[in-house]
Amino acid sequence: MGKIIAIANQKGGVGKTSAASALAFALSFFNKRVLCVDLDFGVRGLDLALGAENSCSADVLEVIRTGADPLEEAIRVQENLYFLPAPALFNTREAGVVSEAELSAFLARAKASFHAILLDLPAGGGELFLPLAKSPETDMAIVVSTAESAALRAAEQTAFE
Repeated sequence: MGKIIAIANQKGGVGKTSAASALAFALSFFNKRVLCVDLDFGVRGLDLALGAENSCSADVLEVIRTGADPLEEAIRVQENLYFLPAPALFNTREAGVVSEAELSAFLARAKASFHAILLDLPAGGGELFLPLAKSPETDMAIVVSTAESAALRAAEQTAFE
């Protein structure tokens, strides 16, 4: 059964996406089946970091809402490394993006197929931050920061959420 790792900081530009992609490549190198999930709806960038910007697939929101199998729907970046993009067009003010039940069901399905599921969270936390942080499916969080005072303060606040 896989481990779910949330990559977080409420401040943008601190390296969450870079950390998620680097960790994903490293884990896949050691023969771990890894799923990278871009949850930064509206500003996505994990596809660029993984070299999957020209790939077509269902986005993570579709997979969550339809109950589809993440392994079948994810883009295969390389052996052992898979990716689910954030929606290309998304109204970031949309309330109730997904329910906690839908999110938990998605995470459980992903855990069944992957050794590690890396969740690249948006700056500011976004709609999914608290449900993910409180979900029994999430195993750990890595709070990424730069040495900048504002980033460190945001990292501190993120860690206490």
